[in-house]
Amino acid sequence: MPTQDHLFKNMLLATAPLLVWAAHFFFSYAFVAAACVAGLDSATIAGMPILETGLLLASMLALGTAAALLWRPLRRVCRRGGSDRLIDTAKVGSAVLALIGIAWTSLPMLMLKGCN
Repeated sequence: MPTQDHLFKNMLLATAPLLVWAAHFFFSYAFVAAACVAGLDSATIAGMPILETGLLLASMLALGTAAALLWRPLRRVCRRGGSDRLIDTAKVGSAVLALIGIAWTSLPMLMLKGCN
């Protein structure tokens, strides 16, 4: 039986956290722009501002997704006492970078007080 090389699958899993970060970055700025154009900067749902709530939910979803993508390769690297596979190390590195990037992208949300 021939061995199969799962290069595309492994590369997609290695870059998936960075794609989550890119999607979060795009959504954050597109959502703020759309909300400001539509005049939703002071609108509320159940007493919570729509703008801040939407950004908070998107950030929590992105952080959770990136953390989930970090969990499996980190377990594999720690179990081996250091990975002998470069792809596992790349998966861990990209997930850590994505977590930092998502947190950094979320920082302006803490200072956002509507559209000016």
